[in-house]
Amino acid sequence: MEIETKIPILSEREAFIKAAYAEKKGRDTDSQSIFTCYVNIDCPTPNLPVLTASMLDELSKNHFEAYSWASKWDKSIISIAPDSKLGCIFLRDDDSKGKIFVPVSTTKIVDTVEMLKTMPEGELAFIGINDQPTTIDAFLISYFHMVNELIWDIALKQQGSGKIEIRSYIKALEEVMARGFSIGSISEEEIVKAKKQKPDTSTRIYGSKVNPYVPQIMGVIIKS
Repeated sequence: MEIETKIPILSEREAFIKAAYAEKKGRDTDSQSIFTCYVNIDCPTPNLPVLTASMLDELSKNHFEAYSWASKWDKSIISIAPDSKLGCIFLRDDDSKGKIFVPVSTTKIVDTVEMLKTMPEGELAFIGINDQPTTIDAFLISYFHMVNELIWDIALKQQGSGKIEIRSYIKALEEVMARGFSIGSISEEEIVKAKKQKPDTSTRIYGSKVNPYVPQIMGVIIKS
């Protein structure tokens, strides 16, 4: 008697997520990052241009730390801290200073469209953020992952193939700081469509699923 083996069939969305997540893009997947970027906010709707400038400044001042952090999926923690101003800071995971930053976890849905409108328009690329309703901390997780995805994507394109080298990362970072990017909300269907139309288009998947309000398909990079 033959035993029928049923193989689960992935939905189109599940197959897309699996394929996109498998694209490591020259990242180091064999070890964990020893650095964390703390994104310190001061109100329910923080100033996005200030936060963005602060993160890019931190990256530019800490090339080795930034490169190591980005190559291992750029871990960020949205936080609040007493007597700490709005902005980003890089710390080693064993640095005691990290204890002052309290992770933010909210459930209130915020208007991210209005926040994105405060960003100046740049020329390098358009970052499309999934327009799924989300909280401020979940939105910032998606946002910073996508900005760093842009830097990494440019470094990968400049280098051509293989593991990204630090000099390629620095050059890409400098280009993003000099020329900027545009950003807005788009639907998940539009993200998937952009990837299908141009397979080398960079998308980002939220793999950890720690924050339930972060869209699993966070966004897409559409080059100018």
